[in-house]
Amino acid sequence: YTTLLICGMLEFRSKTEKKQLKREFSTGKVKVEVCMKQYEDLFSCYRQPALVEDVQVKKERNDESEHVLVMCRNQAFVVYTRVDGHLLTFGDIIFQLREVVRLSGTTEDLVIRVGASGAGDRDTAALFWNELQKVESNRTSLKSAQEAVFVVCLDHDDTNPTPPQGPSKPQNHEQELVRRAKHLLVGGGTCGNGMNRWYDATIQFIVSRSGTNGLCIEHSTAEGIVSITMAESALRYERENREQVQGEEAEKEVSVKALSWDVSPEAMALLEKQKATLDE
Repeated sequence: YTTLLICGMLEFRSKTEKKQLKREFSTGKVKVEVCMKQYEDLFSCYRQPALVEDVQVKKERNDESEHVLVMCRNQAFVVYTRVDGHLLTFGDIIFQLREVVRLSGTTEDLVIRVGASGAGDRDTAALFWNELQKVESNRTSLKSAQEAVFVVCLDHDDTNPTPPQGPSKPQNHEQELVRRAKHLLVGGGTCGNGMNRWYDATIQFIVSRSGTNGLCIEHSTAEGIVSITMAESALRYERENREQVQGEEAEKEVSVKALSWDVSPEAMALLEKQKATLDE
């Protein structure tokens, strides 16, 4: 399911770049064409924390190699979607996702969970990344995060692992929707999946084992309708292709790359402050 959503979002991105999306018009009495640039910005911008005012980083297009950032068990991995100029297949991507799940289980207790860095005060986030970027390996890892087409969050433990069965009362249904929305936004805090996020990315889509899935969008790049159009397109792709890809094998067994971080005591103190904010 997650792999199909990734492929669907990549297809939507391709349509935006090739100007194949249907032109939108205003809803007023006099219909005028609407600028479609926000659709392009959705996949090409990253919000980097900075003192006083954040910086919107414009990603450089790389036709030879592209990737998405996958969060799993509070760790960040590069999963490639394009290698040597060629888009990878469904089988290639699902092979990498399985590797992410396997590898994250072996290193879960060894890594520093930097995903919470963007969850609190933006100046604190800026100080954290300023400190980390004093180390060259951290700058390299951050560049990989910034250049990702989007972020995928695989949540292993949901706050309600068993989805409700059968019809429910309207009040209970509304409470369940609220619970799911909170899970998508903050993942249940540091004791749940709150650090299995990358809050500075424009697009995060979250898939949890309970079936809860959805988007967490950094809103400075595009309006809500742009994200909704993208999500509907990806969901439609999943429905139309789920049967065709059954049993598809990887053509290239591409290795994923785990991002590593060298966190100083000063940066760790700032990270702890952000984690406390996430749990408030």
